[in-house]
Amino acid sequence: MSMNIVVLGLGSELMGDDSAGLKVIDILKQKHKKNGVDFKKCFSTGFEVMEEIEGYDAAIIVDSICTGLYKKGEVVRLKPEDLRYSKRISSFHDFDLNTSIELGRDLRLKIPNTISVFAVEIEESYEFSEAFSPEVEGAVYSLVEAIDMELSKMYKELGI
Repeated sequence: MSMNIVVLGLGSELMGDDSAGLKVIDILKQKHKKNGVDFKKCFSTGFEVMEEIEGYDAAIIVDSICTGLYKKGEVVRLKPEDLRYSKRISSFHDFDLNTSIELGRDLRLKIPNTISVFAVEIEESYEFSEAFSPEVEGAVYSLVEAIDMELSKMYKELGI
């Protein structure tokens, strides 16, 4: 059985630690050359995320979160409904990931049934920077490893 998978990194390139999801995509793109897996970046939420995952059988989303529930640099696996703490997903101008997914399904778009979310805890910052803090820089590679394992599991289950 053929399956199309998207790995979607969310972030802002100019906000330091908030760009972790984008960096993960850059690294994974170089490592994974299999057909059936697309690596994409997204700089917004709501409608844009819905459009980026539409038509895929499975999605892996990677982002930075600011919850205060974890140590800075801690990598966590979440469900879409848990991702209310993404800087993009808690915008006044848009809606959260779970709402985006539900809206897509209500509109009868082909939204993946399987959606995994991997995130790194960051601290709130409004300073422009292209550099990561040491904690988040190390976490980028932990995120890559976690997503590598998730993709390997999917490949094995689907015979890709």
